Amino acid sequence: GTMKREKCHKGKQVIFQRQWDSSGHKVKYVEHYESAKAPADLSAQLLKRFPCLVPQRSGNSCAFRLIINKHGQLETIEAEGPCEPACLKEIKTYLMQKSNFKAARFEGRAVSGSIILKP
Repeated sequence: GTMKREKCHKGKQVIFQRQWDSSGHKVKYVEHYESAKAPADLSAQLLKRFPCLVPQRSGNSCAFRLIINKHGQLETIEAEGPCEPACLKEIKTYLMQKSNFKAARFEGRAVSGSIILKP
């Protein structure tokens, strides 16, 4: 398929992923928000801060979607995979406090507009 595919969303969706895709290529997907700096590797930061995100022995990764409004603020976080509700709640609280969230640059790959967070 073509690389350039723009979609209209009511809010912006951002991807976190630190992994190679199945074919072994590193795919990059970057969302850039106007404004100052944010943590370079938020996914690593989240994994460190929230051990509940680290995939269990079953191999299931916690997948979630962040809905970000046009002002760059986090509106909500929705589970899309086997995430602990309590874990998501903690992450939401943490991210809601980040005023520089809109400045973040994320790397990963678009998976039907979802957020996938993997180690």
